[in-house]
Amino acid sequence: MFGHRLIIIIAICAIITFESTISSVIHQPQTDHHDELKLVFLFHRHGERTPYLLYPNDPYKKIITETVGIGQLIEKGKQRLYRLGEYLSQRYYNDNGDRFSIKQKSPRKVYARSSGSERCLQSITLLLAGMFPPEGEWKWNDNLGSLWQPFAIQTVPFEHDTLLNPDYGCPVADHLSNEIYNSEEAENISQNYRNLFKKLANYTGYPSDEMDIVKASYIYDIILSESNFDLPPPEWLDDEMWNGMKILNDYVFSFNSSSRRIQRFRCGL
Repeated sequence: MFGHRLIIIIAICAIITFESTISSVIHQPQTDHHDELKLVFLFHRHGERTPYLLYPNDPYKKIITETVGIGQLIEKGKQRLYRLGEYLSQRYYNDNGDRFSIKQKSPRKVYARSSGSERCLQSITLLLAGMFPPEGEWKWNDNLGSLWQPFAIQTVPFEHDTLLNPDYGCPVADHLSNEIYNSEEAENISQNYRNLFKKLANYTGYPSDEMDIVKASYIYDIILSESNFDLPPPEWLDDEMWNGMKILNDYVFSFNSSSRRIQRFRCGL
């Protein structure tokens, strides 16, 4: 469909983590010299971002909304994706006979697909810039054209994306998710962390009757994203609360893919 010796790159906002993608590449066994590399699929997540939502009492609302913006790629994330592209270039291109030849380093041999999220579109653009600096016939002028070349990145509006939007409306998946979060296991976890929920409601401004496992996970993500933006943690946060939110965040990731059925409906596995 896309020709011989192809790299397919897909930028996603969820499901597959950036860390696991890096690990799978680094620990992949070297290709036997009798084999020939034909096709590479790369799945990657966006780089570090600002929070995609803010809690009611968030002290950094003005700083974030008036600078980079909500849910936007930050400098640290840009640097990471560009370096990832440089690493992948070294990983998959050489003239030793076991990978793609450097002479075949053509944007015509790449199919790139991203979600419609701005941070994902920016991330895949940076990865491609690091992986495919223009060489030879692909240099299009002596300035920017010697450092960067354009790529066609396929996408659809995020709200209509059935492939890369894990929250795309699916009644069956929503029903399965409700069953998981209303299960005995989830109820027991909530009981064990009820004191943490009270503290979080008091400090963040969320109504106490809305505080649950998912909301605690949101707060964890907000504070983590703000720290990536070099903003100090709120004064009320202590190690016990942070560790508790980290555990609840891990539960949310686990619950969101805890059954084969919900995996299939959320991400098509």
